[in-house]
Amino acid sequence: MKKLLSLLILIQIFACSTTVKKNDSIVIFDESILNIIDTSVEIEYLIDSLNVAEGPLWDENSSSLLFTQVPTNKIYKWNENDGYEVYISPSGYTNYAPVIPNVGLSGANGLTFDSEGNLIIAQHGDRRVSKIDNSPTTDPNFETIVDNYEGNRFNSPNDVVVSSNGDIFFTDPTYGFMNLSDWSFDESVKELDFSGVYKFSTENGIELISNELDLPNGLALSNDERYLYVNSSNTAEAPVILRVDLENNNNSELFFDGAELAKEDVPVMGHLGLVPRKSTWIGGLRAVGKTADEAYELYKRFKRLEEAGAFSAECEVIPENVMGEISKRTKISTVSLGSGKKADVMYLFMNDICGEQEKSPRHAKAYTNLKKMREDIEIERVKALKAFVKDSLGGKFPGPENSVNVDEQILHEFVKKL
Repeated sequence: MKKLLSLLILIQIFACSTTVKKNDSIVIFDESILNIIDTSVEIEYLIDSLNVAEGPLWDENSSSLLFTQVPTNKIYKWNENDGYEVYISPSGYTNYAPVIPNVGLSGANGLTFDSEGNLIIAQHGDRRVSKIDNSPTTDPNFETIVDNYEGNRFNSPNDVVVSSNGDIFFTDPTYGFMNLSDWSFDESVKELDFSGVYKFSTENGIELISNELDLPNGLALSNDERYLYVNSSNTAEAPVILRVDLENNNNSELFFDGAELAKEDVPVMGHLGLVPRKSTWIGGLRAVGKTADEAYELYKRFKRLEEAGAFSAECEVIPENVMGEISKRTKISTVSLGSGKKADVMYLFMNDICGEQEKSPRHAKAYTNLKKMREDIEIERVKALKAFVKDSLGGKFPGPENSVNVDEQILHEFVKKL
């Protein structure tokens, strides 16, 4: 059974197929969702191979999907006629605020519209919420809505929603300080000692709604706009959704506990070993399990995951021989990320495999240099455009081989009709 689960994980991790899911893959836990979901539709890929794609927003005026890729610092547009293209660049980092150089997550994240159709943007790198006209541009003029709380810059505004009266709600975790190459956090430019959920209104300015979650992420308003729902992306410690009562002093309550999913046989995958966002707890980025006591504590955590109902665990930077002994003694499938080849599944991030970064972590291996290829493509693209302009202005393009003419008799008859 364990080998079968491992095979399924491997297929899921590396699958790049565009095969759509069957209708019976939609699992309903509460039939009230049928008010907004049609279970007869198929789930299909629009675009693949994206990197930290966020902020999906449907633009009814152009029948287009707008979304971001945070590391590329761009907003994109997709529709059935034109496909996938860059829409706004740059999107979230314009040197407006101090950030960690080359951190990798400085672009825009969440998107929404205001009542006038402007784009409202949560910007990681500029550390603000801003607005801009909903139109394509490579020279954006962002208007700052808010960039600080009590004089301290935000961390990295992440997701954003706007109420019917124009109030703006947004989350502010620290993902803008996270380095994608090793998932570590560099908080040297951080000014707030918490991650907040905020409300901004033109009447009252900025208001802290909650600071209960260390990594607040997605949020949504209820239909009557009384409640604000906020999820935590700290899935290891607090996989929860809070419900905030906006009409009762912003009191919050637990709305959903993700730990309960294991009791319903919903597949849950844990993360053990080096968990980068917690690396400061263990003295920095290092292998976990290098002493007998630490390895035994790690083994006990595997067993607790197993008892909680997890089917698998991402095992990050654990000594290979320790990983081998643990893997033999647990029922859950072990997925090695920098933990050697004695786990059940070998795993690397696509951007590491494809060499999309300047420097990969020690445990990774680049099988090609996609970063250089992209740089070369940009160089060749500029050369081609310059050559096109030169030939066009110099009368060399289009030439006879690029044009079509009619014979002189037909042309004469045509001109005569004019």
